[in-house]
Amino acid sequence: MNIIFIAGLLAIGIIIGVLSVILINKHKENHAKQNAKEILEEAERNVKKLERDAYINAKEKFQKERFQLQKQLKHREAEISKNEDRIRRREKELRRQDDSLKERESTLRKQQKQIDQTQGRISEQEKKAREIVNQQIERLESLSGLNRDEAKKQLLEFVSHQSSKI
Repeated sequence: MNIIFIAGLLAIGIIIGVLSVILINKHKENHAKQNAKEILEEAERNVKKLERDAYINAKEKFQKERFQLQKQLKHREAEISKNEDRIRRREKELRRQDDSLKERESTLRKQQKQIDQTQGRISEQEKKAREIVNQQIERLESLSGLNRDEAKKQLLEFVSHQSSKI
């Protein structure tokens, strides 16, 4: 009976040992699962935090770049506006100069026309004056009985004689 009792105790001890090992392993497994679950949760929190940080950083970078681009755009728009104003002023000045030149051309054409008309009248008057002078010379020659060369000769002699008296 002793052996059976010992064998029974041994069997009970083995069963208790096996159950203890199973319970300990189950406990370790549960503990490992809990640790794994906590590690996964921590990893998920870290991933979410990293995603949030990356999103915030990307958003900040985007806003900075957007601000810089808007600033550059405003600067370029200001330059374009300035250049457009300068071009408009230059066009206005060129139109004014063109109008002034057209007015000068018109004035010069009118003056040239007046000059041409005046020259025409002067030419006619010179022609008439030459005709009158020639008529007067012919008349003087017929009245004096001297031709032009003879009258010149006498006039020179008279002037020479008068100058010698002085």
